[in-house]
Amino acid sequence: MLKIAEMAAIGRVQSLVHLSPDGTILDANQKFLDLVGYDLSELKGQPHQILVPDAVAQSEAYAETWRDIAKGVFRTGVYKRRTKSGAEMYFHTRFIPVKDRAGHVIKILKTAVDVTQKEQDMLADRRERAENLQQINHVVEALNIELEALSSGDLTAKISDPFAPDYEELRLNYNRAVATLQETMITVRKNSKSIQCGSNEILQGAEDLSRRTEGQAATLEETNAALQELSESVRTTAEGAEQAKCAVVEAKQTAETGGAEAKAAIASMGEIEQSSAQIAQIISVIGDIAFQTNLLALNAGVEAARAGEAGRGFAVVAAEVRALAQRSSEAAKEINTFIDNSTEQVKHGVGLVNQGGLSLAKIVESVTKSADLVSDIAGISMTQANGVRALSTSMNQLDRVTQQNAAMVEETTAASQNMHEELEGFVKLVARFDVGSEDVTQQNTGTLLNFAGPPARSSMPIAAAASAASKAQWEDF
Repeated sequence: MLKIAEMAAIGRVQSLVHLSPDGTILDANQKFLDLVGYDLSELKGQPHQILVPDAVAQSEAYAETWRDIAKGVFRTGVYKRRTKSGAEMYFHTRFIPVKDRAGHVIKILKTAVDVTQKEQDMLADRRERAENLQQINHVVEALNIELEALSSGDLTAKISDPFAPDYEELRLNYNRAVATLQETMITVRKNSKSIQCGSNEILQGAEDLSRRTEGQAATLEETNAALQELSESVRTTAEGAEQAKCAVVEAKQTAETGGAEAKAAIASMGEIEQSSAQIAQIISVIGDIAFQTNLLALNAGVEAARAGEAGRGFAVVAAEVRALAQRSSEAAKEINTFIDNSTEQVKHGVGLVNQGGLSLAKIVESVTKSADLVSDIAGISMTQANGVRALSTSMNQLDRVTQQNAAMVEETTAASQNMHEELEGFVKLVARFDVGSEDVTQQNTGTLLNFAGPPARSSMPIAAAASAASKAQWEDF
């Protein structure tokens, strides 16, 4: 229980009111009377409700509070009060039950500290926060609606209703972002259509190239096979030409040997012809000798006949010599006839041998030319064989490269097909966005993007304003 000295000390620094347990005003110090604008005579004996607004005085919470105070429960808090003029004030109040020795409440001491300005500031702050919260809710609701439309692909949605000054820049930035996105999607849609047309042409060209490459690869493979057969044939021909060259060289050598032998035969036949002429001359001499011998034998016989018996033996010898000369003359004639025939035959043989030598010389010359031609043909055939072999090797490499190119073209065609399908999906995805009329949209976009400038930024972030909107807990009665 507070002592009288303590109560006096409290009364000097705080507003003080004495109440009965049922809430009747018993006394009040001047501080309190100055705050509420009443005289003590106007309050003394009046119920406590005279200081309380009607709405609070009629509430169940107010009645329950006084029931607790009457039972001796200490209560404290900030409460709304009403002055004599009807103005509202706020007091930080403590209700202190004063009990007797038996523990019964005999009086209630009420202390009150004026906190009106503080509460009014708090209420103004709460109202400001509530307004900010309302503005935030409006901003969030508008953004939610437009973002929902944007999520469905509608790029024509704009926030037309102005926001509060603190959030107007947010609306303008959102509209700018949507306008930029709209312009970007228009460009993407146009470019995607152009890319799609180009992709169609690339795909068609790749397919045509693939077909042509396959045909070219098949033709090149057939050409390679034919070239290999040709290479084999040319190689065989070159080998045959080489063999023919060897045979012709041998024939040339044989012809040259035959020509040399023919020349030797011609020389021998000449020598035989000369020997036959010499023998003919000798036979002619022998014939002359036989004729002279015959004449001598005839003369000897005449002389022997003149000699008579003495010359008979000599006549016989002369007759024998004459007979011998006669036979020698006949033999010389026969030999001369044989030699003439032999000479004629030798001349004929020499003519034949000369003609054979000329023919053989021509044959040697022809064989030499043929050998040279065959040698040239063999060289050319070998060169052709080497060229065809190199060409066959190049064709093999070209065939492998063409096959690789064909495989690469097939891969390129497949990649072009995949790109075309993905691009079609991309075009369908882009087509989901509603960008409105492209000409009008671009005009409006340019106008919006050329906006002079945003207002000043808000000094209170949205999250802070939302957090500050929570209400303080206080009790009115």
